[in-house]
Amino acid sequence: MQVYKSALPSHTVYTLNVERILNRMTHPSHEELEHDEIYRQEMNLKQNLNDRKRLLCPETNSAT
Repeated sequence: MQVYKSALPSHTVYTLNVERILNRMTHPSHEELEHDEIYRQEMNLKQNLNDRKRLLCPETNSAT
């Protein structure tokens, strides 16, 4: 440490940057979370619509 006085600060900066980069790679952004929520809502709506269609037109489902 006495010979390389910049070793510790350099390592600290490097470590913080690596941690920040890994955090960005592994955790979703706000936009990704919003997109996932919208996708889930759309899938629920489609499922509800299909369920209602089956209830309104049972003869098409029992034809087989």
